[in-house]
Amino acid sequence: GVFRCTPGVKGKFLFVNETFREMFGYKSPEIFKIPVESLLEDRRKLKSILKRIRAHGFVEKEQIRLKGKDHRVFWCSMTWVAVKEKNGRIRYFDVLAEDISVQKHVEKELNESKELFRVVFDNSAAAITVIDKDENILAWNPFAEKMLEMNKKDLFNKSIKDLYPPQEWRRLRSLRI
Repeated sequence: GVFRCTPGVKGKFLFVNETFREMFGYKSPEIFKIPVESLLEDRRKLKSILKRIRAHGFVEKEQIRLKGKDHRVFWCSMTWVAVKEKNGRIRYFDVLAEDISVQKHVEKELNESKELFRVVFDNSAAAITVIDKDENILAWNPFAEKMLEMNKKDLFNKSIKDLYPPQEWRRLRSLRI
């Protein structure tokens, strides 16, 4: 969505496109009656944004939590640009807002998945090794160190086949799909 607003903490909307109104659940006339700050979950965030706009003339892709008319909170990436008069005074801000709620949800799930993997990897009662395409060891869990009686210096970049007797390694390789 796109909007234009007056500068300042109590900035008012001067223009909003239909996409922006739909993102927030407002009808055209009613959105012009509310201050821009009322759409931010944390209104103090606007002061920080305004300070940076005044210093640099813009703020690019600021990730911020916003709230719609129904109080639904969602994530947006916002780019703010100050449009100035000839004397340098800020006339208004042009703002592009992109709903990134799905992206934030995916990031959250990915972080949770990474944390679960880390907990399982670190606490497993089975030796786990991670190898590269050349079959050199890149990572291992604590149980692997304990079971193999080896440390970082011994394991890092060691060929996985060196951990097995030759006959056992050939048998394991024959099982590989």
